[in-house]
Amino acid sequence: MRGFICLAPSEWDSTNLERRYAKLLQTGEHFEGKKDNYDKFIAFVRQFQFWDKTGLPKGEKVWFFHPLAFIRHFRKCGWLFTEEFKQIYADVRYSKHQRPPPQQLRSTYLLPLNLAIRKFGLSSPTRMAHFLGQGAVESAWLSSMQETSMAGRLDDAGFHGSVKNPASMLPETELGHWYGELPVEADAWYRSKKFNSHGGLISGSYDWKNGNCDPIDAQKFRGRGFKQLTGRSNYADYWIFRGWILSSSFSPNWWTDPAYRNHNRQAMIKIPAEIRSPQDVALPENCIDSGGFYLRFQRPEVARCIDHDQPMPANSITELTKEKEISAAVTYAINGGHMDETSRLAFTRLAKTVLL
Repeated sequence: MRGFICLAPSEWDSTNLERRYAKLLQTGEHFEGKKDNYDKFIAFVRQFQFWDKTGLPKGEKVWFFHPLAFIRHFRKCGWLFTEEFKQIYADVRYSKHQRPPPQQLRSTYLLPLNLAIRKFGLSSPTRMAHFLGQGAVESAWLSSMQETSMAGRLDDAGFHGSVKNPASMLPETELGHWYGELPVEADAWYRSKKFNSHGGLISGSYDWKNGNCDPIDAQKFRGRGFKQLTGRSNYADYWIFRGWILSSSFSPNWWTDPAYRNHNRQAMIKIPAEIRSPQDVALPENCIDSGGFYLRFQRPEVARCIDHDQPMPANSITELTKEKEISAAVTYAINGGHMDETSRLAFTRLAKTVLL
């Protein structure tokens, strides 16, 4: 607490005014040879002093918080304020028909976000900027905590989407179960190679990836949460972290089973983790938390990479190059590719300007 709580005369007490500022008249000081200007300064200072009106003893030393030390200390807590959050996740980022509206989204997720930032050691301005910038893309500015699919056509090359699939957009909290739990909800998008309406590759199939093995796993363990946690193995790690399942309830590294490699679920000897309610990741109290968990436990190298970045937006060519390289590395670690790399960098830079 050194320099934080001080024992000193109050600046609002005029009793020791002359003694406090007398050195300003000394050789080499501001008012050397300028007594008239010094007297005007003292008169000006007296206008702000009110200690004689408080009834407190004059000339006494008092304990107080040093204002600058107070501000510097509490800036370290990394607690994001409502207005700061609004500047980063601004209304203009959303469509006019956004439901829930932006204000409600920010109100819902600000506390879980602040708790996760503290819990996972992301409170430095640089780490927070990357966390918020990446999360803006992954969660569509908090508006989608579950990965949506597209309607279109399926062929040997993969699934060619044309429009967003409304069924996949309905919050599972409203649906009452995870999307795909009912046979009528089976969605080929998740178990296929995915292409957008322009023919561009979005991502590969989730089938038999990240520990997925049952026919419905690709859909059951679709991306959810602030960092779009994806795959049965990643869900299992988070479930253990939260104490929702025991590590002894399944076989470690079940994806190394020879039958798994041959995509033969029935012949597998190793037992996969059982996750009964994967949609819980998308709940407000879990979705940001799971993002922090993924960043610090599943991809521990990411924070070290971020720490090489600077807290303010880059200006010089050299700084811009380094900033872009770091953002690209963070993007790849989180997304497994370079999707929306330009947007992620832009949103991270935006967060930096607000958090400084």
